[in-house]
Amino acid sequence: MPSSSVSELNQELGAKFARLALGHVRRPYPFKLDQVLTGDEDVLPPRVLHPIFHGSFDWHSCVHGYWLLARLYRRLPMEPAADEIASLFNEMLTPDKVAGELAYLQRPTSAGFERPYGWAWLLMLSAELERIEGQPWAANLRPLAHAFADRFKAFLPKATYPVRTGPITAQRLRSPWPMNTRSKSATANWSR
Repeated sequence: MPSSSVSELNQELGAKFARLALGHVRRPYPFKLDQVLTGDEDVLPPRVLHPIFHGSFDWHSCVHGYWLLARLYRRLPMEPAADEIASLFNEMLTPDKVAGELAYLQRPTSAGFERPYGWAWLLMLSAELERIEGQPWAANLRPLAHAFADRFKAFLPKATYPVRTGPITAQRLRSPWPMNTRSKSATANWSR
């Protein structure tokens, strides 16, 4: 019987993953918006609504792509992908763009935006960035991570029974919990 093995993350495989993610986090369309419209003024391009996470097919996929890039940047010092990743993060993970993402969350109709799957991926990205030393990216993203951690804390007491409508909900709701024990950052610490 042939044995199957999982490939180890090495420079070659990491470079392929980096190309894949770099190819989609900046791709503007197609994009599926998760938005409640209250008027014509709400109909805006994704790059305006989501100054950082407007690539890929949807918001949470873009966040997931950023997480992959952050993980690769930390784990594999590959050139030139590391330079491309750093350039992307320096351009996109800025206080002004984080403020734009926060502005979208503050809309009255955005309370359930990306709950819980996107929330979990944002917290996973934040925790990964916290592990990268010498860069401002984690500190810049921290206000957005705090906003999603606060949303989780407010939402979980309302979740009186499990919702098992798909693997995304069950899988992602479980994912942030290990971050609380792995990261010393308040970003991942839900009890702050």
